[in-house]
Amino acid sequence: VNAASVYWTNYDDGTVMTVGRDGGDPLTLASEQKGALNIALDGTSAYWTDYDGSAVMSVPLGGGRPAILAAHQTGPQFIAVDNDSVYWSGSAGGGSVMKIARGGGEPTTLAKGQSRPQSLALDATSLYWANFFIGGSVMQIAKGGGRAKTVAAEQDGPHFVAVDGASVYWTVDGPTGDSGAVMKAPLEGGHATILASGQRIPMSIAVDAVRVYWTDYGVRSEE
Repeated sequence: VNAASVYWTNYDDGTVMTVGRDGGDPLTLASEQKGALNIALDGTSAYWTDYDGSAVMSVPLGGGRPAILAAHQTGPQFIAVDNDSVYWSGSAGGGSVMKIARGGGEPTTLAKGQSRPQSLALDATSLYWANFFIGGSVMQIAKGGGRAKTVAAEQDGPHFVAVDGASVYWTVDGPTGDSGAVMKAPLEGGHATILASGQRIPMSIAVDAVRVYWTDYGVRSEE
């Protein structure tokens, strides 16, 4: 979402869409994508991962011709953008975190050998992601590259991440039942705090100056 519109992808029919925040007729920004998955925005363009098309794509926010930003990527999934670069996670090299200049060029590998790297979050200097498996981790790396740092280890299925000026927040699926949780830790790493426990399958997460918000995908049974 930006000040004027909402943007989304339709994976099944391969379209990228937008509509005004007050409603109206949706506009198709891109069609015939093989698997449009996740989307990110800057001030001029929308960017998305085409999972089955093995590409990272872009299109002007007001419409135009979609462009391939990075081709021949293996399983591109989650995506983020800042003033300089577009970042994404994928399954290349056993699990990789990549970036490319917004104007295109040669992709750069920030981290490889990760285990199912998931959603991405950015602050002014660093990129954060979750390695999604039982005993997984929440990771950080400088935007310019370098050595990846573990913010939190031994997490049970960390999935989605968010960040503010002091902390990293993430959801964990938990191995069974109502064992999912919402977690946080300092940006530099350290003790992880449980913000909410007993969640079924907590997934997407966002944070503002006051609260943390998440979706709980699991359906609870009534006893």
